[in-house]
Amino acid sequence: MAGVAAVMLMGLGSWLLATGLSRDGRAPAGQRSVRQRSVPSAAVAASVTASVTAAAGSIAVAEPPSPADPPTMPVPDVRNMLLADASTTLRKAGFTNIPYRYDCYRSPNINNVVSQEPSPGSRITMTSPVSLTLQAADCAAVPMVVGMMLRDATNTLRQTGFTYISYSYECLKSINAATVVIQSPPEDTSYSMKQFVTLRLQKTNC
Repeated sequence: MAGVAAVMLMGLGSWLLATGLSRDGRAPAGQRSVRQRSVPSAAVAASVTASVTAAAGSIAVAEPPSPADPPTMPVPDVRNMLLADASTTLRKAGFTNIPYRYDCYRSPNINNVVSQEPSPGSRITMTSPVSLTLQAADCAAVPMVVGMMLRDATNTLRQTGFTYISYSYECLKSINAATVVIQSPPEDTSYSMKQFVTLRLQKTNC
């Protein structure tokens, strides 16, 4: 910008010199008034610089374009499918992030997808996770053992398939000493047979 102002100032000074002086160094009579009213060089430089600065400030600076949103795709329905089939269907649709877990959901379709998140038809990016929950094969309904002695309670649980049984005797304010007062999980819970069933029995010396 300073270079442009200097060039313009030099050109203007040359023009004033060419028009204001004759060959003998004196100003022609018709142009003496021009010489007398000539603008000082400092004022000319300031004016040119201001004009250049204003012109430069009026130039619009283009902002970079905002990044485009990633494309989305509808999630296919994979409920009631086996894990292998569900994964294949999702991958064909472009989804590769497929976390899953097995649990007890009382579904009669063992090892099949019980639910999915997001729900079928939802539009998401192809890098988003599609989470699957599947019906585990080792589930059973926990039997009722409250009120039983420890031996009877453990036998009932083992006959149903539960072999991991923990128990403790505590003062639980029950009148039925040496019997189960609390069981966890409660009766009729769909529960994995590989997990512990906890029994709390009434102590006899409370």
